[in-house]
Amino acid sequence: MLNTTENLTLLDKEEQVKPLLKGISENNPEDLRKFFELFSDDIYNFPIRYYNLTEDDAGEFYLYAFEHLKNGKKIASFKFKSKFTTWFFSVLRNLLIDFLRRNKHKLKILPLYKVDSDGNQVNVIDNIPDLEQAKEENSQESEIFHHFTASLNSLKIYNRVLFKLAFIHYIDFNEEELTWLCDFNKMEKGKMLSTLSRLKEIGLEKSHEVRDIEDKLTSNFMAISNYENKIDNFFKDHPSLKNDSENWTEHYENSTLPPELVTWIQTLMKKRKKHIALLQSQKKSLLCTRLPYKYFSSLLNASDGVLSVQLLRVIEKLNEDFKETPEIS
Repeated sequence: MLNTTENLTLLDKEEQVKPLLKGISENNPEDLRKFFELFSDDIYNFPIRYYNLTEDDAGEFYLYAFEHLKNGKKIASFKFKSKFTTWFFSVLRNLLIDFLRRNKHKLKILPLYKVDSDGNQVNVIDNIPDLEQAKEENSQESEIFHHFTASLNSLKIYNRVLFKLAFIHYIDFNEEELTWLCDFNKMEKGKMLSTLSRLKEIGLEKSHEVRDIEDKLTSNFMAISNYENKIDNFFKDHPSLKNDSENWTEHYENSTLPPELVTWIQTLMKKRKKHIALLQSQKKSLLCTRLPYKYFSSLLNASDGVLSVQLLRVIEKLNEDFKETPEIS
């Protein structure tokens, strides 16, 4: 398993990579392995630091870059005309541009969710269901949760521990997993429990950040709906007035309309603009629902890049299990 190299400076890596380059040019697999061990975190963190990608996208890029670099040919093409790290980051930049171009069709706008009084996620844009529908949906959610738990427990213990560390705010460790973590880290149970407690606190802080944005989104969405209804009703009650909604902006003016209506329109457009900004903030903050790898990578003795790939595989396995689940009627 790769050891993290985040404490090494670029100058350190510049010196350590020099003896590896000759071996890589001679197809020495051990030197190539050491190269990826040395630059694993840099490959993973590059799109996060310089292009503001999420950790999930960075994990996907890590796989993409590894596939293009794993035979060593690109690395061996270095001509020693500049610092290796400078040259290598330009290689990563070109790979990232190609990665983004190839995967742009996968980009999706995340749905707007909030948490209801029972702790269940609901889409605030959907109509509020009646009581019978709500009961049925809660029953389905319970079945889904039990299936998820069974799928998670079927994983190898390392993968279970990785998943639970990543989502530690939501999931607790059982005795077997706790014992495994203690043995893996040669740590006493009391100290491990203290460590996990600190991680839970970090996860809780992150979840509060997400909840705050979701509350703002919900409040803003309700205000938008209120203004839309008021404006629609006004135009229905006054069909002789022209509804030129295609021209509405937050600075909209129209002397033929009542000043109060113009104010409603301006306010509506401001809140729609705010809604877009909040959605962007939510898109970034949803990352906070998962504990960043840097907080627990030492417990699994792996780099952020390696952990991101491993967690992607675990999530893919869980998703496959759900695809095979008989449809809940």
